[in-house]
Amino acid sequence: MLKPGGVFVLTVPYGAQRETVEHFPELNEFSIVESDGSFVLRNKTRTGVVQEFNDLVFHGGPGATLEIRVFSENALVQHLKDAGFVDIKVHRAADLVHGIWWPQPWSLPLSARRPEVRGEPLP
Repeated sequence: MLKPGGVFVLTVPYGAQRETVEHFPELNEFSIVESDGSFVLRNKTRTGVVQEFNDLVFHGGPGATLEIRVFSENALVQHLKDAGFVDIKVHRAADLVHGIWWPQPWSLPLSARRPEVRGEPLP
């Protein structure tokens, strides 16, 4: 919940590619199983096709948190626009006073403002 005029700050890993990459676009009924010392994702699509994926990427170590997609900056900005946010900004400049610095030009903090609602007083 964000009050009208409030600012939303978002930090999420994303890549430099133009579009979001979905590693498993048909993910539906799935499980992650260990097989011969490595992990495998087994999925059954909505249409009943059984899929198996190797070479999985985990954050926090093997078997911890599976990377399902890699967002793109363009897609994140569009999601914020679609949700009705305004004044969307990608914070590219370092802010060393607040500990914000990243050596690569991706996964930068984003901010967006919820529009004021006309005729509705703010609390």
